[in-house]
Parts: sequence; C-alpha cells; structure tokens
Amino acid sequence: MLETYTISDLGVSLNTGDSVVFNTNNVDSCCKITHVAGTPVVSITRPGYYVVEFNATGYNTGAASTVDSSDGTFSFQLYNNGIAIPNAQARATSIADTAIANISFQTIVQVKPSCPMVNNNASLEVKFLGQAGTLLAGTLTIFRVS
Repeated sequence: MLETYTISDLGVSLNTGDSVVFNTNNVDSCCKITHVAGTPVVSITRPGYYVVEFNATGYNTGAASTVDSSDGTFSFQLYNNGIAIPNAQARATSIADTAIANISFQTIVQVKPSCPMVNNNASLEVKFLGQAGTLLAGTLTIFRVS
C-alpha cells in the first residue's frame, strides 16, 4: 500500500493540465508501488489489480462561463502512461476561494505482466482539468487487491 499526499496552507496553484505533486509519502509498505516524494508520478511495477483512490480539497480560481465546460470547475483526472482512465475523474463547481470543494474518485487499475519486449508497468499521474485552481490538500492511496 502507498499513501502519498500534499497539503499547503497557502494552496498550490494549478493550471489546466498541471500534475498534482505529492510531497509526502505517509505510508509506503510495499515495493510494488513506488513514488519519490516531491514528484507527480506513482509507478506500479508488479502485475495485479490495484485500487486507486484520490481525494482533494480546493477551489477553482477561473471565472465560470458557458464557453468552456472546464471553466468554474475544480476537476481532476487520473492518467496511466499518459492515457486518461475512464471514470477516474471527479469535479465540482467552485468559482471562488469561498466555495471550497471536496472531491474524490476511486477506480481499479490492472497492471498486466511484462516481458523483455513489453513493459506493462503503470505510471499513474493525477492532472488538474479546470481552468485555474488552488489545491489545498490532495491524497492518493493505492493498494493491491490481487
């Protein structure tokens, strides 16, 4: 199991497409899941099924509009090897620092066996999809289920 998080009293500014940087590894109890504190990528190097859960608190700082659906949303998406994972996204409408949003998603990621010719390791990254936002806290927890 790995639990990594970032917390900032002043908040971390994010723009569209920015990755969440996890500063602290709170629990790191297996060698199958690796993360270097202060980086955004979490790697899974062994085959199996893994539950991935993300929780975040913060707010969107971009003005809401009807032109772009990402405007006015505090939204995050999980990516595996640069590809968005379907249904691993959470969003809330939040257009001011007084409208703090709490969001979360949970999904299962399958890591297939690798061979010398094919690397199936997972490189997981959480990206911000809103126009501009402030992340107050974010936690990523991953554990192997089989």
